[in-house]
Amino acid sequence: MTTTKFVRCALLAALFTPLAGHTADRVLKEESRQFSDGAVTARIKAELAKSPELNASGIQVRSTKGRVTLTGVAQSQDEADRAAALVRGVKGVVTVQNDIQVSGVGATR
Repeated sequence: MTTTKFVRCALLAALFTPLAGHTADRVLKEESRQFSDGAVTARIKAELAKSPELNASGIQVRSTKGRVTLTGVAQSQDEADRAAALVRGVKGVVTVQNDIQVSGVGATR
């Protein structure tokens, strides 16, 4: 009788252990898919365009699963940094890769 209980417990543990990990993976995937890439990109472009401190016309945005890459040209390092900081605050953004090049008077890059 004791052996039967042990076997049942071992089988139940073996069956339910993977489910706990699967649930955590599913929650993480759902969070990263919460917003479509297009919606995140549109929100980012709108925020960049609204900012009076930035010339957003020279900045391109790519978004994949909340991972955003900024490219293009800014007039100063400060402008490139401000763009990245602004994008980090946009809903749906997980990470920001700032590949903006600096070109202009007093460029520091």
